[in-house]
Amino acid sequence: MRPGDHDRRGPPFGGRGGPYGGGGGRGGGGGRGGSFRNGPPGPDFGPRGGPGGPLGGPPAGPPLLPPIVVDRTKTCPLLLRVFVKAGAHHRIEEFATRGKEPEGAIHVYTWADASLSELTELVQEVNEDARKPRTRLSFALIYPDRRGKSVMRQVGMVMVGRPSVDDDKSLHQLQFQTGDLLSVALL
Repeated sequence: MRPGDHDRRGPPFGGRGGPYGGGGGRGGGGGRGGSFRNGPPGPDFGPRGGPGGPLGGPPAGPPLLPPIVVDRTKTCPLLLRVFVKAGAHHRIEEFATRGKEPEGAIHVYTWADASLSELTELVQEVNEDARKPRTRLSFALIYPDRRGKSVMRQVGMVMVGRPSVDDDKSLHQLQFQTGDLLSVALL
């Protein structure tokens, strides 16, 4: 490769802008790309994020989008399938085949401006364990990457009975798209 050429994944570092090239949105960039002059390309973390914290972990995801206001009287709600599990999130392998997801999904009709706090209340209506004091609800989006493989991205944590920094994050801000699934771990 000549200087300035890029591998098949696009411009170096994923390519959507930002100080280091960004991580690309759906269908964009992806991994850490780069030319082979500086070694082989890094791992492909998926279209919505890069490595998690200093220990790796799940992809951290892109920055939040600005909030939106939805007129709920004029906008049709979307169907959100929520998978709740005590102790941990479901394994990503359980979502490998559409139509064969884990049993017991909660079907919620909601809007793109629904917050994690609002979703917590909906989960609490149908799950007694989610009502216990000091329970933490960890939220993760599950969606297909550009190759069709399921990816799980942690998006927030809500504590029952206590305010948290993630309470007001909306589905829109978390880049939820119709068809994505939501995994909720009760910790």
